[in-house]
Amino acid sequence: MVADVPVGVFLSGGYDSACLAALLQSGQNDKIKTYTIAVPDIGLNEALMQRM
Repeated sequence: MVADVPVGVFLSGGYDSACLAALLQSGQNDKIKTYTIAVPDIGLNEALMQRM
C-alpha cells in the first residue's frame, strides 16, 4: 500500500478489521498503527478483544 500520509486501521471486535490489518501489515516493513475505542459498558467494550 502506498500513501502520502501515515495509515492507521480502526479495530472493532470482528474478524474483518483484524484481517484487514493483517493484510495491510503483510506488505509493509514498518508497523501500521491500529486504534480502538474503549467504553465503560463491559457489554459494548471491544477494547479487551484488541489486546489478544
